[in-house]
Amino acid sequence: MANYSLKQIAKIASVLWKQTRMNFKNKETSSPFLKTVKIWNPNLDRYFELKMMLDTGCEVHNLITWDAVSALQLMNGINPRTADIAICLNGEPLSSIGTLVLRWKGKSFRKIFTTTFQVIDGVSLPWDLILGAQEIEEHGILRFAGFAGSKHILRKEKKGDKAKAEDRRREQDKKAEFNKVKVDNHKRAKEESSTTSKS
Repeated sequence: MANYSLKQIAKIASVLWKQTRMNFKNKETSSPFLKTVKIWNPNLDRYFELKMMLDTGCEVHNLITWDAVSALQLMNGINPRTADIAICLNGEPLSSIGTLVLRWKGKSFRKIFTTTFQVIDGVSLPWDLILGAQEIEEHGILRFAGFAGSKHILRKEKKGDKAKAEDRRREQDKKAEFNKVKVDNHKRAKEESSTTSKS
């Protein structure tokens, strides 16, 4: 085995980490709540693609990581205001560096949303932004086709399902025919009784 210096090992690890991160960033996730969105940068007059987590359990704030703000090159757009905005599961407070108003849209549709995000410190997270429950509800985000809304999920038909459906249809037709005969007989009996009572 070759002897590597600590500096060489660190460099190799850094390169491997960057390659791994790039591979994961380029792949579309299988999570239905982690979506690619396009964020508008008015200074550069273009969109940037980032990963947004749709979190219906986050009831208070929309979040964006400092790394995402840096990638968007919108550090000057932050309204600085340090505050503890939530308590994490480990009991530590989640602190906001400030707020940032962003215009964004889903990757495959035209409607543009304007949303205020709390900027937080975040390193190596699977998402760049979190959209909270209030915003999801207010704009009906989950109904948009660009966010996997309006996609009808049809259940897979099994071999016996068609035969069972046909049997049910025949049974229902028999019951309908029986009811029709019963109603016709009742009407006829009612007419006969009314004609005999009149005479």
